[in-house]
Amino acid sequence: MNINLPASVVNPAYTMRTEWAISKSDGVCLEIGCNIGRMTVYLAEKHYVVAGDVNSEFCKKAKKASTHYMDRIDFVVFDANNLPFLDESFDTVMMIDVLEHLEDPVSALKEAKRVARKKLLLNVPNYDFANALYPNMLPEHFKEPTHLQQTNMKILKNWLGNISFTKVNIHGSYVPLPLPLIPISYVLEYFSKTLHISPKRIHFQISCEIFL
Repeated sequence: MNINLPASVVNPAYTMRTEWAISKSDGVCLEIGCNIGRMTVYLAEKHYVVAGDVNSEFCKKAKKASTHYMDRIDFVVFDANNLPFLDESFDTVMMIDVLEHLEDPVSALKEAKRVARKKLLLNVPNYDFANALYPNMLPEHFKEPTHLQQTNMKILKNWLGNISFTKVNIHGSYVPLPLPLIPISYVLEYFSKTLHISPKRIHFQISCEIFL
C-alpha cells in the first residue's frame, strides 16, 4: 500500500508506521487514539473502523475530514483505560503512538486486549535510538511534551508481560536517511532479518503485532 500524506502534515516515519498498521489490520478495527483521523481514512478503505480519542475536538476534526467514508467509520470519544465496548468486539485493536502518552499504559493494554478478538497492533517510539544518536538534543518527535513514557524495547516487553497472548511479532522501522545513505539502511535491515536479530539502538520506532 502506498500512502501519500502531505509533508506539511506528517513526516516519513509516520507514513511508514501507518502503512505497517494498515497492512497488518484484519476485519473490524478499533483505532484507539485516532487524533484527527490521519490514519483512519486509509484504514476505512478496506475495513469498518471504530475510531476514538479522549479529546472530543480531535474526534470532531477527524469526522469532518472523513465525510467520504462515513458509512465505514464511527467516531467515539473514549478513554483508553475505560473502553465503552463489550469483550471481543473487534478483530483488530490498534494503538499507534498512543502508549507513550498514557499515565497507565498497562491498564490501557489490558483494556485493548479485552475488546480484541484476533490481534493487537502497537507502535511506540524507541528512546534508546534517540539517546544514542542525539544525547544532547533529541529529535522533535521524542521531545513531544505529551510523552509521559520514554519507551524502548525493554519497557514495551515488560508491559506486554501483563497480558496473555499466543504470539508476538516485533518490527523495527529505520529512521529515514538522506538519499546517499539509504542503501546502508537496507543492508542493515537485510542482515538483521537474515540473522534473526533486533539490533539495539538502530530502530527509530518499535511496532508489535500481537496475536491473541
